[in-house]
Amino acid sequence: MNKARFMLISVMILLSFAGRVVTAQERKTARDFLFIGIDPQTLNGGRNADIYLVRSDGSRIANLTSTPLDSENHAVWSADGKQIYFSRNSVAVYPGSTEEQSSTSFYVMDISKEGEKTDERLLFDVSDVVGQPMRVENWALSPDDSMIVFMPTNDTLGGTYVIKVDGTNLFERLVKGVVNSSIRLQWSPDSTEFAYIDLDCTASITNLCPYWTTVPYKEIDTLVGSNLDLMKRWHPDEVFLGFDYPNFTIQQGNKVILHDNHFTPTLAPNGDVIAYTTHNDANTTSQLVTYNLDAGQPSRILTSEINGTISFVQWSPDSQKLAFVTTLTNGYEAVVYAVNTDGTGQVELLRREIFLDDTLAWRPDPTTKV
Repeated sequence: MNKARFMLISVMILLSFAGRVVTAQERKTARDFLFIGIDPQTLNGGRNADIYLVRSDGSRIANLTSTPLDSENHAVWSADGKQIYFSRNSVAVYPGSTEEQSSTSFYVMDISKEGEKTDERLLFDVSDVVGQPMRVENWALSPDDSMIVFMPTNDTLGGTYVIKVDGTNLFERLVKGVVNSSIRLQWSPDSTEFAYIDLDCTASITNLCPYWTTVPYKEIDTLVGSNLDLMKRWHPDEVFLGFDYPNFTIQQGNKVILHDNHFTPTLAPNGDVIAYTTHNDANTTSQLVTYNLDAGQPSRILTSEINGTISFVQWSPDSQKLAFVTTLTNGYEAVVYAVNTDGTGQVELLRREIFLDDTLAWRPDPTTKV
C-alpha cells in the first residue's frame, strides 16, 4: 500500500487470542470494547463478519453475533454503554424479484455489566422502510440514541436517509449526501444536526470537499466549510481535533495548540494528550506515540515496533489505555492490541480479518465489573 493511499484511508475513516495471567489489579480496571472481524468459522469459506466483545486485559473474548450466513458491518455503543446498536446484511429473495439480493437490517442488543449479551431485537428492515432492498454500511447513531442517519452502498440510489431509531417514524430522504462510504456520517454532540459532503464534490487528498450540516426533519442546510470549521462549530469552547488534510490541528476556540501531519491522530477524552503513529518508508512497521499537549513533547509508549500498519487508535473513556489495530502486510489479517499509556501492559488480544472502514469502540461505562 503506497503512502498516499494509506494516508487517504487513515484520515478519511476516521485478530488469535493470546492467553496470559491477569492480576487482580488488572481485572479491577479492565474494560470492554467491541470490534468487528471475520469469524474463521464462517461457513463455506465466506467472509461474513461478526461483532466481538473484547476485554482490554486479554481475559475474555466473546463473539456476540455468530451469524455465519449474515454479516454485521457496523456497530456502536449506546450513550450509557448498556446496549450495542448494529447493522446486519442478509441475502434473500425480496418481493418483486426472482434473484437473491443483499439488504440491511438494524438491531439492538442488551449488554450486562459483566459484558454478557442478554437480548437482541430487530429495530427495522431497510427494505421495509425504503420499499426496496438496500445495502447500508455507512450510518451513524445520534448521541442521544434517538435517530439513525444512513446512506445506501449503491450510489445509484443516492441521497441520505434519516429515521427514528425504532423505525416507526417515516424516513426522510435528503437530495444531498456524502461522497462515498469512506467518509463517515457524523452527528453533532447535541444530536441537533449531522454533517455530510455534497455528492457533486469528489474528494481526494488534493481536493477537500466542504462540509454541510443538516437539521433532521427541518430541511435546514448550512454550508460550514472545512473539517476544522465543523469541529469549531460543534466544540466552540472545548479542545478539539480537526483535519486539513494531510495535516491535523489541535485547537481551542481560535487558539492553535498543535499543528502537525502524523498518521491516525486521536485526542484523549481528557483533552490533555494525543496519540498518533509513525511508520517506516515501506509501511511494514509502526510505532505508537503519545504527545502531551501541556509539556509539548512526544513520548513513544511502545517498547518495540509493531509489524504492519496501525490503522486505528482509540482511547479508553478514562484516557488511561489505548486500543489499536495493526493491518499486516497481506492487507487482510489484522491484530488488535491494548496498552497502558505509560507503555506497560501491552497485550495482543485478537487476530482476525477486518473491515477497514470500521473502528474499535470502547464501552462508555467507566469500569467493567469482572
